[in-house]
Amino acid sequence: MPPIVRRLLRWAVIALAVLAAIPVTLIAAVVGFFALKDAMTPRPRAIEVDEIERRLSKIPCVGPLHQWQRTYKYDIQCWECGSLVSPRPRNLDRIIVEYDQAGLADFEDRRIITSGESLGLNVVLYHWNFETRGVSATYDISSDRLRYRCWTDPPSL
Repeated sequence: MPPIVRRLLRWAVIALAVLAAIPVTLIAAVVGFFALKDAMTPRPRAIEVDEIERRLSKIPCVGPLHQWQRTYKYDIQCWECGSLVSPRPRNLDRIIVEYDQAGLADFEDRRIITSGESLGLNVVLYHWNFETRGVSATYDISSDRLRYRCWTDPPSL
């Protein structure tokens, strides 16, 4: 094989390897971006969540925690975020609490402390298909005030 053909083949192989790496690099960059965004968004502290769970477990309509998937996040209003990389939380003094009946859909007996902004919609869509119960609450840290609402069947929209 002539040297020019070998060089062209070598460059073609290199070009294909580079082109094949671009989608992987792009996917890695997108995943990294969202991981960074999530890491920069604050999560409620475990000590605050422990206090919420201690109080709610004493309420008759809540009872033992093992029957709930328990989700906690700060009151972050996404439409008021500063930018995608660095959202400005609206209220780090309030924790949003959602308890969903474990054993239905993909709800498990677990505690989730998240920085996510998308609690409500998925929860409501799951509940449309099940006769279930849940608890919605807010905890104001500075005033040490816990407000809750227990519900059964699909919650009203």
